[in-house]
Amino acid sequence: PLFISIVFGALLAWAEAVSFWDGFLYVASILLAMSEPLTEFNPNDAIGVTIDLYVSIMALLIFGIVLNLVNLFQVPLAMNRQIEHFITTNKVLVPVIAIGLVIPFWFAVSAVVFGSILGAIEGWSIHDGILYVFSNLLGLGTPLTDVLPTTVQGDIVDIIISSLALGCVAIFV
Repeated sequence: PLFISIVFGALLAWAEAVSFWDGFLYVASILLAMSEPLTEFNPNDAIGVTIDLYVSIMALLIFGIVLNLVNLFQVPLAMNRQIEHFITTNKVLVPVIAIGLVIPFWFAVSAVVFGSILGAIEGWSIHDGILYVFSNLLGLGTPLTDVLPTTVQGDIVDIIISSLALGCVAIFV
């Protein structure tokens, strides 16, 4: 996603006569299916919209690739084996524990860790940082907070969080 964001962000920036950074952030937001875009820029001419459509198709392909990588590494199977080893071997309870406890716990820990980091970088309260990250990780259409990253460091952490979210979604799918 980073390589595609650089290449197509630069192409989009050239086509729309905007800064490279706006093009890069726009493409990264699309590729990572971020609930809140990292820029206010939107393509508005024919070439820019065509590039946008192509990037959206690439986003679907990247998700498929990530899904296959997760399958290759057998992450869900490894998680189930750990539950079987430490908690129960019951074939009904193992997925119930994974879906009902392990996955929500993973999201909560990720939101607290990344939300605290992002909140510190952006000068937000930890509460706002956690809510922002929860919105991002879960791909909520309506964010849980009104804050948005405004620094380059915040945008970079947000891209990392969105990459993590993409991987998490692939695990669950």
